[in-house]
Amino acid sequence: MGIAVLVSLDRVAEIIPVITTIPILVIVVGCIVFLISFFGCCGAIRENGCLLIMYAVCMFLLVASNIALAVVIFRNLNGLSTTVDGWVRTAFQQHGQAPDGGFRALEELFKCCGTTGKESYNNLPFIPPTCCPEVNCDSAATYYDGCSTIFTDYLNNFGNVVGTIVIIILCIEFIAMIFALFLNQQITSAKRRQRY
Repeated sequence: MGIAVLVSLDRVAEIIPVITTIPILVIVVGCIVFLISFFGCCGAIRENGCLLIMYAVCMFLLVASNIALAVVIFRNLNGLSTTVDGWVRTAFQQHGQAPDGGFRALEELFKCCGTTGKESYNNLPFIPPTCCPEVNCDSAATYYDGCSTIFTDYLNNFGNVVGTIVIIILCIEFIAMIFALFLNQQITSAKRRQRY
């Protein structure tokens, strides 16, 4: 999921570089979970208590970090609209004047026009073709919504989805940690019985 979002926002990242942070974090956490799962798998197959304990400890640390990540995501969604509005306005001021500027990628990707709509282009002699759903663009046929609103809605939806997925993964990690500890106890008990 992180790779898909990173690829889809590739052109927008040129004008708003901070937008790639969340997908990169999701990718890093996914890689860490893969490595930890490898330890758990090896520990279960080889019946190695040390690997199972290491797996359980790593899962506990992941559960704690996922709780922190979910809290950060849901807490920051409330103030997201002001932050995104600032990003979009800055990007428009820096890249919106050129006919082929980086802001066009944002308009094309999110099917929006300017920061608040076609009114953003009142001072310019043109309305860019990325503001229009049709090839021949006139001021009546532009997209109604500005990129600030559309982009904020997208990030809110993305944040809610990521937060929900983090909570689901958190529950799975907690169950995996409990199973690893239970399996380690069963292996230890079986080895004790074999000695006697």
